[in-house]
Amino acid sequence: MKKFTFILALLLAAVSCEIPFELKKGGEACLHVQCFPVMDGGAAVKVSYAAPAFGPADAYPADFQPSSVRMTVNGTEVELEESAGYYRTYRNFSEGDEIRLEVSAEGVPPISGTTIVPPRPHIASVSCQVVHPQSIDFGGGVADSDNQDGGDEAEDGDDGSRNDVLRVTVELSPTPSGNEFYGIQIERVTTVQISESQTVEYRFVVSPGQFADLSDLAGIDLDNYVSVGFRNGVMNASFMNPMTLLSVRQFNEGKYSFYLNSMDAGHYEISVYRLSEPFYYYAKALYASNFDILSNMGMIPANFTYGNIAGGLGAIGAASTDMVVLAPSESGQF
Repeated sequence: MKKFTFILALLLAAVSCEIPFELKKGGEACLHVQCFPVMDGGAAVKVSYAAPAFGPADAYPADFQPSSVRMTVNGTEVELEESAGYYRTYRNFSEGDEIRLEVSAEGVPPISGTTIVPPRPHIASVSCQVVHPQSIDFGGGVADSDNQDGGDEAEDGDDGSRNDVLRVTVELSPTPSGNEFYGIQIERVTTVQISESQTVEYRFVVSPGQFADLSDLAGIDLDNYVSVGFRNGVMNASFMNPMTLLSVRQFNEGKYSFYLNSMDAGHYEISVYRLSEPFYYYAKALYASNFDILSNMGMIPANFTYGNIAGGLGAIGAASTDMVVLAPSESGQF
C-alpha cells in the first residue's frame, strides 16, 4: 500500500509540474486561409479574419469580406466562383502544378502561399479476406466462433446482420518511401429501391477499422486513428467524412491493412490520397489541436498549428488520388 501511495504521489507531482506558457498579448489582426486542391476534385478557398488574443470584443468585423482572392496555376490565373462562404474552382489539376494563392482585405496585411500537386498514387492491388471475429463472452472470457478458420461461411446476427468482417489490404506501387505522406478515405455506397421505377443512392464515409477482435489489440498503432474531416476540398476537425492520415511508417512493404464490415449489397469505394507536406502537417496539427485530451484539459501546453502562409495564418496544400471499388460478387463473396 505504501509503495502504491508513493507511486501515485510521484504521478500527481509530475502532472502538477508547472510549464511556463504564455500567449502574447496584443499583436495585429491578420487573415487566415485554408486551401487544399485535389487533382481531380477542384479547390475550395476559405478566408477568415483572425483577431489577436485578449483584444476588444468588437475587434472582429461583423461583415468581413476579402477584397481580393486570386489563384494562379503555373502563373495563369484561375477563375474562382464564390459560393456558401468559399471561393471555388472545379477545374482539374495535374501532377507538378504550382498553385499560388494571394488574398487581400481591408485593414490587414495581404497574404500568399504556394503548393505543388504531388504525383498520383497507384493502387496496384486490393486483396480481401472474409473473417469471422471471436465473440466476447461477457462472463469473463472470449468465446471462439463456430467459424474459426477465417473462411467464407459466417453466421448472421440476431438482427439479421452479418457478423463477419473484411480484412482489406491495399498495396501501392511504387512502394511508399522517404518523406511521402498519404491519406485513405472509404465510402460505403448502397442503393435502396423506393418504388418500382425509382432508387436512391446512399453514401456514408467510414473509417478503416483497426481490429476485428481482442486478439488484434496488441498490435494497435494509435497513428492509425489520426484523421480529419475532408470533403470537396474542405478540411475540418469533425468526425464526418474522415480521412485517415498515413505516413510511410504505417505501410508494410507498400501494403496497408484494415477491417471493414461485410455487406450483402452495395459496395465500398476506397480512395488513397498522396498528400503534399503542407497538407499532411496542417491536417495532423488540426487533429492534435482538437483531440489531444491532455492539452485540452490544460495539463500540457497547447499544440502549435502548422502553417505555410506568408503574412498570415493557415495553409495551402494539395493532394492527388486513386480509387478502387470493392464489391461482392453475384455469390455474395468478396
